[in-house]
Amino acid sequence: MATHPHSETGTRVGVVQYSHNGTFEAIRLNDSNIDSISAFKVAVKNLQWIAGGTWTPSALKFAYDHLIRDSRRTRAKVSVVVITDGRFDPRDDDSLLTYLCDDPSVDVNAIGVGDMFGREGQHESLESIACQRHDRVTGMTRFADLVADNFIDRMESVLCPGETIININVSPKARDGVLIKTCQYWPPEWRSGLRHCVAMLEASLQTQVRSRAVSQPAATGRPIKQCTIGPASSRLG
Repeated sequence: MATHPHSETGTRVGVVQYSHNGTFEAIRLNDSNIDSISAFKVAVKNLQWIAGGTWTPSALKFAYDHLIRDSRRTRAKVSVVVITDGRFDPRDDDSLLTYLCDDPSVDVNAIGVGDMFGREGQHESLESIACQRHDRVTGMTRFADLVADNFIDRMESVLCPGETIININVSPKARDGVLIKTCQYWPPEWRSGLRHCVAMLEASLQTQVRSRAVSQPAATGRPIKQCTIGPASSRLG
């Protein structure tokens, strides 16, 4: 990890958690408190569950305007991984789905995970997020697949050809995750930490499902706390 937000070398990572209109929570690339893996894990654990809707297009704009544009480092090539089911509030501006595509130095990958009701991700929205690059859209049916070795290896080759890297943002409903990263070495502790993170999220999701069965119609979704584990490159931001 970079020991200082303006360091020329070292890993930096940013996370955006979002919900309804104007509701964002972020771990910023230039956060001076994130100077080690342990500090990053603490920041992730401190993310709060945000109840409400899903304004994905607005969140993509927020991620670029507040994390990438304002804090990136010189010559940095940024990679963004968006984990979502492709659905979003119809009141949001769908033209913002391609907001990250306007910057040629930003590489966008969309991971569509089926939601908790077993519905697959909406492929059209996912392709818009990924700038119509079909090879940058990945579908999966469950969150456990995010920590499978074959998926991690494949993402390494997609995000950073020739280097060993992975950076994953996990949201139990696959609706509210934006991860920002670039290429660097993937230490073994990140992989074990990610598995621990997913286990924590699955337990949280089970608790929420039980609660929803009592208090909320099954067709209405609420995002629950998301978790992010992974390094960003020495040249990120």
